[in-house]
Amino acid sequence: MELLQTSKLGGRPVGLLANICGSPTPGWPISLEVESDFGASELDLIRRRRQVKSSLYELLVIPGNPWFASRGLLFDLLYGGRTSEVVVVAYRSEPVSLPIPSEMPRDRYFPPTRRQPKQTVGESEQGDSAQLDKWANESFWSSIHAQQADITPTSDRDVTTDAQFVLFADGSGAFLPADGRVVEVSELFETGANFDVTEDKLPRVSVRDLEEGDLVMLRLSGSGNYLDDVADSLIQRAGENALRHRALEWKDMLHDVINRQGEGVVAMKLRSLGVRLRSPQYLWVWAGDAVMAPHDRQTFHSLITTIWQLGRHTGDGEPEAYANARWDDMERLKAYHHKAGVEIRAALLTRVRGLVAERRRIDTMESIELPGVAAGRMGLLRVAAVDTKTRRVSVSRLFHLGKVKAA
Repeated sequence: MELLQTSKLGGRPVGLLANICGSPTPGWPISLEVESDFGASELDLIRRRRQVKSSLYELLVIPGNPWFASRGLLFDLLYGGRTSEVVVVAYRSEPVSLPIPSEMPRDRYFPPTRRQPKQTVGESEQGDSAQLDKWANESFWSSIHAQQADITPTSDRDVTTDAQFVLFADGSGAFLPADGRVVEVSELFETGANFDVTEDKLPRVSVRDLEEGDLVMLRLSGSGNYLDDVADSLIQRAGENALRHRALEWKDMLHDVINRQGEGVVAMKLRSLGVRLRSPQYLWVWAGDAVMAPHDRQTFHSLITTIWQLGRHTGDGEPEAYANARWDDMERLKAYHHKAGVEIRAALLTRVRGLVAERRRIDTMESIELPGVAAGRMGLLRVAAVDTKTRRVSVSRLFHLGKVKAA
């Protein structure tokens, strides 16, 4: 406070690093305000790297050891021409050190030079240290990717896309689409601002721009049985009580055929009808509850024809008419599921708005649940690290949270 009061401002604000460890500074209230807590309107609380992209400061104050700050944010502040004076506030006996970037900044506008610069002895030693850091970073991410290599695809028509792995502070992680956007609400929690409860109005950020300390909203699990319960209540109100049983009765028929004929025989018959099947084992996915139906009407027609030809059917009508009727039933069932999902999502987002108003401090993860809802959950997760390298990942694996084992 004394430092702020004695600083001579030249028309630019004083920058105060408020998230030195990627989360609110320990000991500081979550509801930190410039006017009420510091009494200085010329003060700018720095919480995120993207916040300083177009900012200049008369003075930069770092309360604590800069070594523990996020490297991207710290390098922008120290070496980005943001200020001419940096003050580090630390205990007298606390060792303070300023990390040095291992290479010059890179941008997307000017091509790099092909000529290698000459190195002094000191720069060579720093280069060796940088190579060691690079090796450690690559080994770390390789060990994490190795844990994700044996995940079974959940769709028979998986396409691949560029994805980045995001590690969260609670020890979980997920692949997110590199060209996609996710809900990021750290600023809302830090300022207590109001926001529109509809999902499309929440603040979003590109996955490529995610950084340590961001607070991301993701689904912790599917809506599960609760989605079915809410959908069934909508179905009953519409007077279609038998819709779910009628739409999915073919699953019992498929299950019976697989048990009697074997998955290999059923798969060969499907392939003879032009169906591309990833593996015979995927037939069990169709027969179970993981997915409602094959991805398109023609594949479903071929599946029902296979069940008819292998001798297990109700005997009512031809397979084509039966397939059309069941497909239409499943489309109506999906519509009810969609309406139920909208109701659940709106209620969950309302809870999130309440947490924002409370200025709840979230260091790792906050599970957002409704009373009596065990299956449908959202979560607010604090970002710990983001792999800058992209990887080709099947779409079905995106956004699937999983625990990451320590290397």
